[in-house]
Amino acid sequence: MTGERKDRIFLNYLLARAIGDGQLFFMNAECRESHSKKWNTDLSCCPIFALPINLVDATWQPSEKQSVRVVSVGRLVNFKTYNLGAPRIVSECLNRGLDVTWDIYGDGPLHGLIKTEIETLGIVNNVRLMGALEYRDFPATVAGYDLFVGMGTAALEAAMLGVPTICATVDEATRCYGYLHVLPYGNVGELQEKPPTLELADLIQAYYGFGQEQRTLLSEQSRAAAEKYGMPEFAEAVTHMAGSRQPAPNRLVKRLVGELYRFATESYAAKVVRRHALKKVRSA
Repeated sequence: MTGERKDRIFLNYLLARAIGDGQLFFMNAECRESHSKKWNTDLSCCPIFALPINLVDATWQPSEKQSVRVVSVGRLVNFKTYNLGAPRIVSECLNRGLDVTWDIYGDGPLHGLIKTEIETLGIVNNVRLMGALEYRDFPATVAGYDLFVGMGTAALEAAMLGVPTICATVDEATRCYGYLHVLPYGNVGELQEKPPTLELADLIQAYYGFGQEQRTLLSEQSRAAAEKYGMPEFAEAVTHMAGSRQPAPNRLVKRLVGELYRFATESYAAKVVRRHALKKVRSA
């Protein structure tokens, strides 16, 4: 929840209360624990279901070029601090004599700060803000890069394509735990018990020196990790949970929260506010 607007955090809290703890699930233990602390509520009864993604064919192929092209896709928000760290990481790689570029797809409140950092470091040709990426264009676009750096479902979907995927860490600008396949199952970027120690610049430098065989192995390991997050298993688990008998919150409370949520997210007034905010971000 780091970096989210306070009104949205509160709205999600109300929604969770209206649904009821017995009908909530979390994508990993770290996520459940953070919500438990934030809401001051015992959520131990809530099951853990890993994020689901669709199984698609691997389309990535290792490049024969010496340069390394990195890509990230996702909202440019505070907890995805690696986007803000990307200019520093690339600058460090360039200082080491490495030919590295990083394209960042997405919009959000960090856009202006990232742009300023890029310009300050003088690397406008090496780190580019590409704007939003349509979901339908994700596979073809991402598969054309050498490395994916990100978190959440975007990291899983990149890995499913066979793109070697480094999983970034929440609130960390330049450090992480490593490639997706070395993280605990279900964790796609959450902070673990011990803070991360691996520098993204070091991981990129190591990849830079790898041959085709090593890069292909990383591709296979990333995809194998992503294949564990299957949609059928997830659907079965959710169906089982929905079929269990749990005390339901008051219907009036659910209706009131639902109307409030609809107004805040789908009403004409909400859409006008979002368009205005987006214009301000893009003009920053």
